[in-house]
Amino acid sequence: FGAVVLGIVLYAVVVVAAGAFHADFTDTLLWAEASWRSGRMFDPGFHYAATLPFGGQWLMLPFLPLFGVGMAAHTAGMVLFALILAAAVVLLARRALGFSPLWTACALAFALLSVSGSEKMRELYWGHIIYYSLGSLFLTVGLTLATTALRRHASGISPSRGPDKRRAWILWGGFCLWVFLCSVNGLQGMFTFGVPLLGALAIDWFLAPASHMAADRDAHRHVLAAAALSCLLGLAAGLL
Repeated sequence: FGAVVLGIVLYAVVVVAAGAFHADFTDTLLWAEASWRSGRMFDPGFHYAATLPFGGQWLMLPFLPLFGVGMAAHTAGMVLFALILAAAVVLLARRALGFSPLWTACALAFALLSVSGSEKMRELYWGHIIYYSLGSLFLTVGLTLATTALRRHASGISPSRGPDKRRAWILWGGFCLWVFLCSVNGLQGMFTFGVPLLGALAIDWFLAPASHMAADRDAHRHVLAAAALSCLLGLAAGLL
């Protein structure tokens, strides 16, 4: 079922979106072109509607030398984004939430259908790559990393001991780096990623049963503190 819905979404991205293409869809492609031609992250001679250092333009940039600045590069970038978002949902369902393959397929179908139910939603998610759709992708990956880190603590594996200490540190480092990168997009990134992530972690911490072991509650505080610090550092770096 999930594969069927993903196929429908890809058909909409490749075929339907081409017929409905208009000026609002061009921003991601033009931002990628500005970086490509200037050889810099941001072209000082280009006027940006929003500055997203960790934005969707990087998904379209590799296709510009292949296809030029046109519909082919735009479509290739949008297909790549759709596949990455689908993969992120599958990882969240399987690795973080422990869903069965059937429930994972249902979760994928529900996630894709929920952002494709209206013309405006399809424009936001499958017409271009902007902070709305980026926030969903960033949050999905962030929750997967945070939940995986919490589960490792719950199973008695911590970065300070155990045979796979290096893996634990890589996981924590990857989580903090991801939160930092997603936060450099400024206030747009904070409202679409940082605030929802910190809110979810805080609610999970406050609503955790009192019977949870002290180590589990400490793990929640550590993940929340690491996420908050990484968000602030990323926001500061993005505003520089």
